[in-house]
Amino acid sequence: MANDVAALGLYNVCKSFGGLKASNNINIEVQEHEIYGIIGPNGAGKTTLFNLITGVIPLSSGTIKVFGRDITNMAPNKICGVGIARTFQNIRLFNAVSVFENLLIACQQTIGYSAFDGCLRTKRFRREEKEAKDKCMAILEKFNLLQYKDTPAGKLPYGSQRRVEIMRAIMTNPKIILLDEPAAGMNEEETATLAGMIRMLQKEYGLTVVIIDHHMDLIMDICDRLTVINFGEQLMTGTPAQAQSDQKVIDAYLGVDE
Repeated sequence: MANDVAALGLYNVCKSFGGLKASNNINIEVQEHEIYGIIGPNGAGKTTLFNLITGVIPLSSGTIKVFGRDITNMAPNKICGVGIARTFQNIRLFNAVSVFENLLIACQQTIGYSAFDGCLRTKRFRREEKEAKDKCMAILEKFNLLQYKDTPAGKLPYGSQRRVEIMRAIMTNPKIILLDEPAAGMNEEETATLAGMIRMLQKEYGLTVVIIDHHMDLIMDICDRLTVINFGEQLMTGTPAQAQSDQKVIDAYLGVDE
C-alpha cells in the first residue's frame, strides 16, 4: 500500500529516553474508517505512540503521516487542526463546569471568528456561537446524555464521564480519533455501551479509530486489525484472530518458561 493511502502512517518511528528505547522502528498503517487496536503488556510503549502521534513528545527518528501529510513533530494544536483528536487514560474533563460547557470549550478549535468579532458581538460571532451550541445539543441527544447537560462533569457516573470525553474529542471535527484505554475502570455493561459508541464513531461519523485497551474482549470484538508491541518492539500486525494464535504474542502476555 502506498504511504499516502493510509489514514495514519507510522514509518520507522523511534523514541528513546536516554538509553531506553520506548519505541523502536514501529511501522503501522491504519486504513481510513478502520477500528485499529494497539495492544501489549503494561510498559510496552503504547501510550508513548499516542504521545508521538499527537505531538506531546518529539520523535527521535522516523515519520508520521496523516492522509499523506507529514505531521512529524508538529505542534499539538496544529495536529488537532489536521484532524486528529484523542482521549487520555486518566479522564481530563473540566470537572467543575457543566457537561455542555465541556463540549462547548472544544468547539473553539473550529470557530473562525476573530477577537474583534467577539468584542463587538458581530453577526459572524452570533452565527458561529449558535452553530457551536446547536452542535453541542445535538451530540448530547445523540449519545443520550441530554439530561446531564447542566450537570458538573465531575458529578457524572464514571462510564458517562468517559463518554463525555469522547464526545468532546468529536467536537473538534476529527478524521481520526485515538482512544487511550477508554474502557479502564468500566464494568461489563459500561464496556458494552462503549463498544456500541465506538462502532457509531466509525459508521455514523465516518471516523478512523485507533484504540489502546487492556480489555481483550473489547479489542477482539471491535477491531478490524491490530498491532502488538512489547518493550517498544513491534511483535506482529494482523487480525485479532491472528494475534490470538501468534506465539510471540502469547509469550509476551503469559511469559516464557526458561
